[in-house]
Amino acid sequence: LVYEHVSGGGCTGQGISPSALSEGFGMLRCLVEDFKAGGNEVTVLLDERLSKLNPPMNADRIVPIFYPYETEKFLSNIAKINDAIYVLAPETGQTLQSFVELAEQTGKNSLNCESHAIKKVADKTVLFNVLKKLGVSPKTVILSVDDDLSKIKETIKKELVYPLVLKPADGVGCGGLSLVNEEIHLAGSVSKICAESTSKNFIAQ
Repeated sequence: LVYEHVSGGGCTGQGISPSALSEGFGMLRCLVEDFKAGGNEVTVLLDERLSKLNPPMNADRIVPIFYPYETEKFLSNIAKINDAIYVLAPETGQTLQSFVELAEQTGKNSLNCESHAIKKVADKTVLFNVLKKLGVSPKTVILSVDDDLSKIKETIKKELVYPLVLKPADGVGCGGLSLVNEEIHLAGSVSKICAESTSKNFIAQ
């Protein structure tokens, strides 16, 4: 059972950006082909807006998802007739972690990293503290979008030097990431984080 969050029903009822849909569906197709090449039967969940278009997909079973609440229910039920589950999902909002936890609870083989490991690395503020204990963390400041810009500037001035990198605590890929060369660009970078992440925390390095 292969579940890709964007194309697999996790965004049912919502608008999906063409880039995210293309990337998600592309990863899903590649994984299906790899598992099929290994001699496996493959089941996938698919957003009904995609499934009704009959897209090129070499899966043995395609389960259309019509409503947002169906995703987790179908994932749990379909797992009963599969030996293993692989989840592709964004780390934002603990999405990847929660779906891997669901996969683990089915009692079938989860092919992802263990959910407790994902918890340690998906949130960059948590990862920073883990690395700090191991003595391998880069110079990092944890900040909040709820703080006044003047406070953010002052904290950075005390701890870091420009240029620096700002990124949301739970960003995916390069979402919300900025290279800040001068303090004058700080406000725009914080606004970018607010627009591209639901996390209140962000880090500067």
